[in-house]
Amino acid sequence: MGCALLVGLRLLNLHALQFVIVLRVIIVHFGCYLMKHLQAFLYSVLRSFTVLAKSPAKVMILIEKRNKKAEKFLSRLSFFIFL
Repeated sequence: MGCALLVGLRLLNLHALQFVIVLRVIIVHFGCYLMKHLQAFLYSVLRSFTVLAKSPAKVMILIEKRNKKAEKFLSRLSFFIFL
């Protein structure tokens, strides 16, 4: 009986760990999705109100660099949430 209980607890821990991993992935992807849409919106607002000194290609390269940095930050943030 005790052996079955230990096996059950191990399986429960495994399922809990899988749930946490899936939840972390969802949070990171949702955060990246929101950031990309927010950046596109802010870029369109900036373009409509001002004359950009840089070419649109350079601005998009800058946005992609910021996306990569933000993805790293978000992946670390979700890890710390579940510690």
